[in-house]
Formats: sequence, C-alpha cells, structure tokens
Amino acid sequence: MKHHRPLRVGALILEELSKILLREVESRGELITITSVDVDKKLEHAIVYVSVLVPASPSSQGGPGDARDAERRAEKAVEMLGARQPYLQSLLYRTLNIRPMPTIMFRRDRGLERAAGVERALLGR
Repeated sequence: MKHHRPLRVGALILEELSKILLREVESRGELITITSVDVDKKLEHAIVYVSVLVPASPSSQGGPGDARDAERRAEKAVEMLGARQPYLQSLLYRTLNIRPMPTIMFRRDRGLERAAGVERALLGR
C-alpha cells in the first residue's frame, strides 16, 4: 500500500496547486496548466509539469518571429513559477495535511504545445 502514496500525494498536489495558480498567479495572457505531478518514493521531491500556451496576438502573421516570441513568453512563465516556488510551496504546506510535504519543482511539459502545433499545421494556419 505504501507504493501508492506518491501517486495519491501527486494527485493532491496537482488539484490544490491548480486552484492556487488560478487565485495567486497572474500571467500576461498565457494559459498555464498543470499536466501532471511526479512524486518520488520518499516524498521528498515533486516535479510539477506545466504546459504553457501563448495565444497568438491579433497582429501576428504566424512567422518564425512569432514562434520565437511565444517560446520566450512560455519560458518566462515557467521561470516566474520557479521564482514564486517558495511562496507557492508555503501555500501548499498550509492547505494540504501532508507530512512530509515534497519540495515542488516546475518543469515545462511541451505535449499540449506540440499537439496545438500539429493541429495548426493540419489546418494550414
């Protein structure tokens, strides 16, 4: 039964951190979504995978410059989460009754971005 605990803790962190991000983190138009949380067996570390979708600006032409700008904005969003990690960690600690509370680390999940890119290519955008 003990080997299921990291999965349960990961699910709790995903659910609560998603709520916290909605309340506490302001983005500049980027859609930040937690896609999964991997917790190690000792419950010391949790890798939080986030997907960042950047909407196209109305004046964009869809060229390489726009793609670079979207990539830069997505990287900045993940960096911002990393910078706010201590604050977000403290909110999780207060909200969830998990001891020990794993230390969270943010990593970018590019799966949804790749799917959106394939869809755009198929639609000819």
